[in-house]
Amino acid sequence: MGGGLMQLVAYGAQDIYLTGNPQITFFKVVYRRHTNFSMEAIQQSFSGEITNAASSVTATISRNGDLVHKMWLDIKMSTAPTGGTNYTNWTNNTGHAFIKDCEIEIGGQRIDRHYSQWLDVWNELTDHEESEWQGLNKHAAKNTYLKSNANTAPNNLQLYVPLQFWFCRNPGLALPLIALQYHEVKVKLTTRALTSLVNSDNTSTGGGAPTTSTLYCDYIYLDTDERRRFAQVSHEYLIEQVQRDTSVMEATRSLNFNHPVKALIWVSQNTTVATEGTTGIDATANADGSGMSNKNDYFNYQSSNSNNTEVIKTVTTNEHFATMTLKLNGHERFKERNATYFRICQPQQHGFKVPSKHIYCYSFALKPTEHQPSGTCNFSRIDNAQMDFKGHSNGYSDSTLTVYAINYNVLRIMSGMGGLAYSN
Repeated sequence: MGGGLMQLVAYGAQDIYLTGNPQITFFKVVYRRHTNFSMEAIQQSFSGEITNAASSVTATISRNGDLVHKMWLDIKMSTAPTGGTNYTNWTNNTGHAFIKDCEIEIGGQRIDRHYSQWLDVWNELTDHEESEWQGLNKHAAKNTYLKSNANTAPNNLQLYVPLQFWFCRNPGLALPLIALQYHEVKVKLTTRALTSLVNSDNTSTGGGAPTTSTLYCDYIYLDTDERRRFAQVSHEYLIEQVQRDTSVMEATRSLNFNHPVKALIWVSQNTTVATEGTTGIDATANADGSGMSNKNDYFNYQSSNSNNTEVIKTVTTNEHFATMTLKLNGHERFKERNATYFRICQPQQHGFKVPSKHIYCYSFALKPTEHQPSGTCNFSRIDNAQMDFKGHSNGYSDSTLTVYAINYNVLRIMSGMGGLAYSN
């Protein structure tokens, strides 16, 4: 008897729990037939012009298809200010830096708003394969790409920036334009000035605006029967929103959030690095990426605190705080935890990518990256929520703390109109 057959006949009572009355086989593929549909990416038009200065434009989503799914910006940057003697280049993660904020509006009601920093944070936590980095002009080592362009002007730049609204990330949540006969869907975009997207030690400015900045939408076309159903019946979608609370970092931080929240994500940032430099220069020629005095460095979350050091994988890191605890109505949600618990352990346990940057999170959900609810804390029913930090050598005076909450809400669509079931 061969070894394979020996394994097959070595069958006992315990195996009944694994293979008794089997329900599946691994050796016959089973598939499901789906409804007929097609997809097409169609360009949208902005009302207004994106210039070399900061701009605000709006795109009314055309009714070219039945549903709208993915959205992304196709951006071509023209030559920027000429290079300095030490370094010059586009700021790291130029694609997200270009977008100061963007929001989705239905029937005049803002449904969700995403911010430049949030797009970078979300990418750090969810882009496991770093597949978006090339289209965003994002680099892991700032010193490498800055030093490569001394005494030159940065090259023209092609960017592809995916938007991250709830319907962009899940085809089952695609926005049914066919059911919104009486409400317009708009995307509002605010951009930074071209000179605020450059890191250089040269005071000269020049160059032009982005040659093009185009919004594309993936439209879904349904077959006749499904199209009729979508148009005639009412819909309730469980959607995700992002809330933001930002101010000077303090030892105690009150949280003013609403709705069932599945995760808290926060970053602390030196006030200078997020400052927009109108002349396109850094406050200090600092090409190696160290220090905290460079402007136009929007996604630099490094800490200059030499007191809060922890050694992870033989690497000594400086954290923005020593410990943190969350209190709900005066009760500790958990005991004090080290900063690296929120930066390494929490992401690893809950399906996030462990970020290379100083991004911290605490999840109420088992799987916060999935749309299926797996745990929330209803902040609408919490009168007083606060984060208590310990350990900051500078007394927090030089840093801002931005806390994001990912929450659930319900989008109702009926009688050709759409709106949120629960407001703030």
